[in-house]
Amino acid sequence: MKYLAAGLAAILACCFVFSAGCINTTPSGPIAAGDNVTVEFTMYIGDTVMVTSNETKYNQILTSGQMPVPLILTEDPIVTAGSTTDNDDLTIPTKTHSNPYWFLIGEYNVIAGNIVGLEKGDTICIPIYAEGTEKTGFWTNELCDEQGLNKQLLKAGDRLTYTRTIGDATSTEDGSYDQNNLTNQQTMIHQLLVIDVTAEGVTYQELYDTVEITVV
Repeated sequence: MKYLAAGLAAILACCFVFSAGCINTTPSGPIAAGDNVTVEFTMYIGDTVMVTSNETKYNQILTSGQMPVPLILTEDPIVTAGSTTDNDDLTIPTKTHSNPYWFLIGEYNVIAGNIVGLEKGDTICIPIYAEGTEKTGFWTNELCDEQGLNKQLLKAGDRLTYTRTIGDATSTEDGSYDQNNLTNQQTMIHQLLVIDVTAEGVTYQELYDTVEITVV
């Protein structure tokens, strides 16, 4: 039986793994549904880059000094044009972290679903979620304490890296499952953006706004 555990790492200063773009899969002409396509992508909250596979963009942010939290740089994924998934355990290898990036279902589906008809070299920038989708959450002071977050060190614009671990819960003698003792563990990472810090708690955004996609 599969269980998951999630944790936040506030850094201020299985699962199906996407194929990495190490082979030439992209067709030479317009992309058709069912084609396997290598894409380069960057995801944003507002103007803030949250994750990218674009090394040039990553290095520009790095040299600008605007990276108090290590930005996630991934491999270029290979996606199937026109496909959709309900698999919530999709990941892609990262170049900057020891764990792979957790691609949310909505992120994969919007990339795969909007590249049909494009050609190699084309770039588009589109919303990831439908208008009206709730993208933010709120931690009370109590929840911050439970997660080991020092609210006094947080400010709007900070990125927080969190981990999600899935695995097989071990069975016990009474036939139940021990969720605290997982085997075949697989850990993935994602990042949040702090939107506001108030006396009552912390508002954060987990779902990203837009994705820039380039067919490569």
